[in-house]
Amino acid sequence: MGGNTPSYSIGQHVTGYVYKLDSEWIWLTISRHVKAQLYVLDSSCEPTELQEFQKRYTVGKAKSSYILSANKEIKMLRFVLRPIYSVPDRTL
Repeated sequence: MGGNTPSYSIGQHVTGYVYKLDSEWIWLTISRHVKAQLYVLDSSCEPTELQEFQKRYTVGKAKSSYILSANKEIKMLRFVLRPIYSVPDRTL
């Protein structure tokens, strides 16, 4: 992501620390210069856990996730909990 900031790739497993929560996003810090976001709907597959995501993600908590996308200009990663290459082998 430029300078002495490490580069990140889509699908990479990364750990960040929660620094802020709002109604739809969990905000994490990855390093001094890189932040990440985890969307509430990407935080779980269980409806009951989605309703209580602010209780499960507290400031300071470490969270390992996979990179869905990376915005190099603003040094922001978008996280998902599951590897993005895993697709169920069934059709709807």
